[in-house]
Amino acid sequence: MRDRGLKSAQVLGGVLALLILNPGLLRLAAQQYFGTIVGTVTDPSGAAVPDASVTVTNPQTGISRQVKTDDMGNYRVESLVPGTYTLKVEHSGFETAEVQATDLPVARTVTVNVVMRIGAVTQTVEVQAAAPLLDTANSTVGTVVNNKSVVNLPLNGRAYTDLLLLVPGSVPNGAIFLTAGGGQNYSVSGNRSEQNNFTLDGVYNNEEFFKQFAIQPSIDAIQEFKVQTNVVSAEFGQAAGRQCDRGDEVRHQSASWRRL
Repeated sequence: MRDRGLKSAQVLGGVLALLILNPGLLRLAAQQYFGTIVGTVTDPSGAAVPDASVTVTNPQTGISRQVKTDDMGNYRVESLVPGTYTLKVEHSGFETAEVQATDLPVARTVTVNVVMRIGAVTQTVEVQAAAPLLDTANSTVGTVVNNKSVVNLPLNGRAYTDLLLLVPGSVPNGAIFLTAGGGQNYSVSGNRSEQNNFTLDGVYNNEEFFKQFAIQPSIDAIQEFKVQTNVVSAEFGQAAGRQCDRGDEVRHQSASWRRL
């Protein structure tokens, strides 16, 4: 018994050491949840502005991230929690440029290009940056169900998975035993529902026996979720069906427990 206990302790110690010595393993799941803001900083003539300071701030949390543009004027800010962000761009010889209310959905790359005006750094100009109609940073085909839809659309049973009917190519599975945990499972793009993959804030959220979601979060805990249906990246290569990523920043409370 003593030898068995020592072996168990050695195995546990080895796992802990692996996680401590290889922090990259801890990011594998997180990469599925966070978003990224990319873009290019140019002057009025269209020339790149290298070494410009780009500060990305989440007003709700007060957390800021700062990066520098490269020689081509490009910048990239990764591992951002889904939400609304403001961008501030500064460089000597140019007015400070600010971009307000940039929405960053879950598991999404958003492009924000900034044109800086020549002037003093102490002057600030607000830049209106519209999101491009075509996402050139990611080839994934998916649908984001935002917080407004989660809150306002009627749900008999308060199961967020019923909102998957908003996703093109999604049909209910119809199996009774799959609804026992609350909510329906769906087939997307002609694949079986057993081929779906669920993540909860980037963490594996699949029930292995019935092949559906393991945890059904409350509607009040959902900020938004994204369903990726085609051309998903390698980090989502586990399932042939849809990839459902859910963010859970609490942003509202409801007065009732059931909407009919």
